[in-house]
Amino acid sequence: MNILEQQSCPECKSSLVDDSQNGEVICSGCGVVVADQIADYGPETKSSNLEDKMKLARATGQTTYSQHDLGIATEISISAKDFSGKSINHEVANQMHNLRKWQQRVRVSSPRERRLANV
Repeated sequence: MNILEQQSCPECKSSLVDDSQNGEVICSGCGVVVADQIADYGPETKSSNLEDKMKLARATGQTTYSQHDLGIATEISISAKDFSGKSINHEVANQMHNLRKWQQRVRVSSPRERRLANV
């Protein structure tokens, strides 16, 4: 738990405690819950091994201002294999092709986005 000095309780003006394990911000004086259901954007678990940290990361990659969507668009693989390495049948491959096509269309849906994507 970390004490947040920059914020104070709206009820008693005491300092607040950030309970990141439970996703709450609690008053250290009166115990009122100031905020709850706070999202944890950190890694899934603590690990000392770099390879394990990369496997447990919730998101990878960096944002870039050189792309109109900051480089965070969804990409569907053109591979004919699923996530476990097994081959997919022709019907599923066609469905994936159609999904990739629609993803590309939706990604640049507005005229402004189209102009930025073509730069």
